[in-house]
Amino acid sequence: MGFLDDAKDKAEALQDQAEDLARSHGDKVKQGLDQAEGLIADKLPEDKRGQAGSIIDKAKEMVDRLDDQEDDPAGGAASPERP
Repeated sequence: MGFLDDAKDKAEALQDQAEDLARSHGDKVKQGLDQAEGLIADKLPEDKRGQAGSIIDKAKEMVDRLDDQEDDPAGGAASPERP
């Protein structure tokens, strides 16, 4: 197994851990995202704040989707296959 194979395996393991965290503590993750958005907004120029806000919104949507998959694994959207 080569270096890239090891890196890919570790990245997949980290992704699984992040998904589990978001599923079990989604409300806390979203609170953290709100706090991060406030800190980022203070540091960025005004013309870039909208981009940061949209990234935070997308992250919150992803947390919501993961939470929905946990609530309804059979009827929810299928998890994307990893290549």
